Amino acid sequence: MRDGKTIFSFTAKNLLASGVWIAVDDDVNPALGYGYDYIALTYSDGGAIGGFRVRVFHLDGDVVTDVSKAIRGAVADFRARHYCKERGNNVTALKWTKGDLLLLTEVYPTSDCGPDLGHTEAYLVSVPDGKIQEHLTLNQLRQYPGVCLENDDEN
Repeated sequence: MRDGKTIFSFTAKNLLASGVWIAVDDDVNPALGYGYDYIALTYSDGGAIGGFRVRVFHLDGDVVTDVSKAIRGAVADFRARHYCKERGNNVTALKWTKGDLLLLTEVYPTSDCGPDLGHTEAYLVSVPDGKIQEHLTLNQLRQYPGVCLENDDEN
């Protein structure tokens, strides 16, 4: 919604999670020549242990464009090296940085995913063209400014 008016809606098949995580990029700096208006929605098709998926949208006034294809290269790069045959992999949108989206890619953390179980990496991807700007290991991601990987629900 914008100014009380619905400007777009979308559906996600098999959405079972009680929450949807939203990363918003509304960074505007005309002096430096950029203005971004993107949102990335992360949702699960099966709750906390379900498959995490990401949809990415560009908002231009009242026009909304699905630019989710921008993350395909990063997802494919991760899958080529790490993949859970039984369940697939997870992807989560963490944050925006000047029009680039930081994604977390993960092999399901369950024993049926074999030796890669829980393996996690990250990608900084330009949107909407999908160019991988940076590929990060989990240790590099832990040091990334503005990223917290701790679960607030766990003690």
